Amino acid sequence: MVLRGAPTWGGTPTWGDNNVAMGHILKFSGASIEKYDAVNEELGWAGEEGKPQGLLAHAAGQIDNGFCVVEWWNSEADWDTFFSSRLQPAFDKVGGIPHPQVTRFPVHRSYPV
Repeated sequence: MVLRGAPTWGGTPTWGDNNVAMGHILKFSGASIEKYDAVNEELGWAGEEGKPQGLLAHAAGQIDNGFCVVEWWNSEADWDTFFSSRLQPAFDKVGGIPHPQVTRFPVHRSYPV
């Protein structure tokens, strides 16, 4: 899978001088949940160990014909850094991961549980 450089899904929304947390929904059609596991292993990410800087929440699961990742980040800049420095190289190494359908949104409200 190749998403060239930092994703060009738009600039970071701001409210005054503060960055807004950004949510992402990524649907990977035609890829197994085992591909997700292989990418996580390549990232060295297991819970807090290897957790990307700026990640606020992350969930993933199998859907019809693929898997889905839902997450939100402290800022779009944190996502861009993670994507270019860690995620894209892991995608390239694992291979066979299709380009995802991506929905981005500014996080309006979030509740820690």
